[in-house]
Amino acid sequence: MARLRGPERLALTLHYINGYSQAEIGTFLGVGAGTVKGRLARARRRLREEVMQMVEEVFDQHTLPPEFGQDVIRAVNHLLAGLRAALPPDLDDVSRHLHRRSNQSWRAVLAKVPETLLPRPLATRGEASSVPVAALPKALQQEAQAATCLMWFDWVVHMVNRAMPWVNDFDLLRVRFYEQGDPCVSLGDGSGYNLDGVPIGADARSPRAEEKGTAVDITGICSQPPELRGMFRELRRAIPGRSGSLGDAMYAAMTTLMRQARDLLPTQERKAMVAGKSVSVKDLPEPVRELLRKAVHLYRGSYVLGLIEGPPTWLTRFTEGTVEFGVYSAHADLPKAAHGQEYIELCGPEGRSSQFMTGIGEVFDAWPNW
Repeated sequence: MARLRGPERLALTLHYINGYSQAEIGTFLGVGAGTVKGRLARARRRLREEVMQMVEEVFDQHTLPPEFGQDVIRAVNHLLAGLRAALPPDLDDVSRHLHRRSNQSWRAVLAKVPETLLPRPLATRGEASSVPVAALPKALQQEAQAATCLMWFDWVVHMVNRAMPWVNDFDLLRVRFYEQGDPCVSLGDGSGYNLDGVPIGADARSPRAEEKGTAVDITGICSQPPELRGMFRELRRAIPGRSGSLGDAMYAAMTTLMRQARDLLPTQERKAMVAGKSVSVKDLPEPVRELLRKAVHLYRGSYVLGLIEGPPTWLTRFTEGTVEFGVYSAHADLPKAAHGQEYIELCGPEGRSSQFMTGIGEVFDAWPNW
């Protein structure tokens, strides 16, 4: 674009970034719509076809459909309602069934991991070490991958079917803004539905976009449970336009709202967060609460679209990753029933930029609100 003449570059920017029509651009610049049309035509000719396609895609990632600007929460809920309608009606039963099977499968895998690779008793969270999947016996690798597939289907169904409790019951939410090299936010309610280290910098991209890589057909990796046959096909049909562009745009809008909420925090809450404490949204001024309410809905929508678009690398490149087995220690963000229970954390080849952690102890078989 820098190689274009000024008038052509300006017309192109107003049209593709800001979304103005040729007539609106003409009014703004004081020229006729025909002049604008000519400038756009010359600009297109000067740009190679593949470059133009790239520019449009980048711009598309940072714009949202009009309805999202008008009513973020209603638009996200409408989108997710459409996705739920594409799934079987008995999703609660399906989710509970998959969840129990996944946990039982992982506990069976854990029991077979040689002590030379994983000394017993298991270390607590923060002290536990990872085991390369490739170091496991071949038969155990296959069992672990089958358990991972069950866990993946369970998680997708759960996230489409239900929000984290604090999305709908907003006053449950606790929030903390902090710097971890880049601006981040932590969200949770102390029941195990917690998100930590969510990047919200101006150039932050959705973690789902970072980890998914090239599109992969999940059926080539996992055999879908009978009750979920055709699930991903139906979900993709229910997504308007391209899920990648929409999901990334929703994430970008979320980061903007989060930064605005952070900048409006009262002094007392800022000091608490600097000291490492989260604060309840119930104690925040209404303008901050409203920004956060919209932001968490956008985050959920972006996350769900990313799940549907493609599985992460800790599943698609399973044998190149690592698995960590450990037990939860006493922690303020976990209920007492979870203390001492086993968990697993999967990491893809990229390390912690692509990871998933979940409890697999028996108490999690009937996890509250699941």
